[in-house]
Amino acid sequence: MKKKFALIVAAVSIVSMGLMAFSPANIVQASIEGHRGPGTDPSALPLNTDGTVMGQGYGQSTGSGMRGTGTGYALTPLSTEESEDLLRAIEEEYTARALYESVITDFGDVVPFNEIVLSETQHATVLIRQANKYGLDVPVYTSIDFPAFATIEEACQAGVDAEIADAALYDELMAETTRTDLIRVYTNLQSASLTSHLPQFEACN
Repeated sequence: MKKKFALIVAAVSIVSMGLMAFSPANIVQASIEGHRGPGTDPSALPLNTDGTVMGQGYGQSTGSGMRGTGTGYALTPLSTEESEDLLRAIEEEYTARALYESVITDFGDVVPFNEIVLSETQHATVLIRQANKYGLDVPVYTSIDFPAFATIEEACQAGVDAEIADAALYDELMAETTRTDLIRVYTNLQSASLTSHLPQFEACN
């Protein structure tokens, strides 16, 4: 009886090992991925209304093994148009930052420029994370010499114009891609321009 029981146990063990050996690797991987959460993709992290990333401890990576948001497939390279658009967005945020820094140089640490200039730096950082993820060469920030404004009201109107142009650019960029990670970032940054920065500049001009 004991011998028969031992044979049954051995048979079950052999069958179980055989099933494990022939289980498709992608099924096991899919199970792992389903419990991993957002991983290291910065675009999958929740964003504040001003486009900054909430939370810490997420590293950057340019490796091709990272996963695209909501796709479950390996990250694919950007098209030429998508790459150029992402770099245009970075340059746009750089320009806004330089404009507001110029106003601060002329008028001192004035509201809302002293606050919004920090947001523009954070916005550029969010975009740079995307560029790094896709292996793009990121342009280096350089200041720009803008003509001095006669009054702070004129400077605020320049801020209004800059934020409207910024929001319009994101409309254009979102129309030229279907990638959910880029669209999410563009949407958050556009929202910051329209719902936060623009009203503040309108109130001071």
